[in-house]
Amino acid sequence: MPPLSKITVMIPPHRAAGICTLAFLLFVSEGTPLAFGYRTLGMQANVDGRATHGYRYAADKGVSEDDPAVLRGLRRAAEQSDPQAQYDLGLKYAYGWGVPKDDAAAVRWFRRAAEQGEPRAQHALGIMYAFGRGVLRDDAAAVRWFRRAAEQGEPRAQRSLGSMYSAGRGVPKDLAASALWMRRAAEQGDMIAQNHLGTKYKLGRGVTRNLAESVRWYRRAAEQGYAGAETSLGFMYSKGEGVARDDAESVRWFHRAAERGYLSAQSVLGLVYAKGRGVPVDKVKSYAWYSIAARQGNESAKKGTKTVAGWMTRSQLARARKLADSYWTRYVLPFR
Repeated sequence: MPPLSKITVMIPPHRAAGICTLAFLLFVSEGTPLAFGYRTLGMQANVDGRATHGYRYAADKGVSEDDPAVLRGLRRAAEQSDPQAQYDLGLKYAYGWGVPKDDAAAVRWFRRAAEQGEPRAQHALGIMYAFGRGVLRDDAAAVRWFRRAAEQGEPRAQRSLGSMYSAGRGVPKDLAASALWMRRAAEQGDMIAQNHLGTKYKLGRGVTRNLAESVRWYRRAAEQGYAGAETSLGFMYSKGEGVARDDAESVRWFHRAAERGYLSAQSVLGLVYAKGRGVPVDKVKSYAWYSIAARQGNESAKKGTKTVAGWMTRSQLARARKLADSYWTRYVLPFR
């Protein structure tokens, strides 16, 4: 089994529930090629502190937001040039919420709202260009719309623009500009940008390397429940980078991430319990954490599961498998 310092942490899009954000997330892992990812987060009652038009209409009428009357009211408002309604209708078409999924229609409504200056729609339209959904992929157009939203202070657009500068997509690669836009988003509380900024300071990408500053930004994201940052903060404590080494505190952060369904942290806990780093050696728990990570395809965890199984009695192995089933139910299934 590799030491903690040799484990590579894959940082996927955040999976914690309850985030009010745009329907798409633009994600870049610092130090690796740019990766774009998006996932449905659900249209919620509150987006950036403002109730969505569809939600307001549903609340006024005392019906579910899925009620056909809500869609009719939303469409009427959109056709009357209400930019928030146009944005909301674009989301419905992008995901097929109450209407047939239609990326071209989503782009059309996003564009109408974006041209009226709606920053969330401008960001969403940039995402459509970046992915080539409903339009031909056009990185320059994506950057143009991201910038328009970012200059209005839209934090997700600031983060997305920072990602484009980091990768050199639609603009010349510029790590300093990437850090500048990430910082603007991070200072507004965007936890994904905070996590990226932590990584920038750790690696010295576009900023002077500063491990204490890396820890500070990781902590700000972790305290909001961002599992990737919780895992990164755990590693900073385990290595004593930017903070005094504290194995127990390291394990606490790994646990927080693992219990949110974060695969890398689950695999790490398998190693932590096998080695007794910050916790007593516990082969049963080690096997259980390794096992659920292995079932999700983590190669290191597959090897760890076999190794730890070889150290156990039949009775211990039976208990470990039962515990693994419990962990799967509690720490994997709810996040799928």
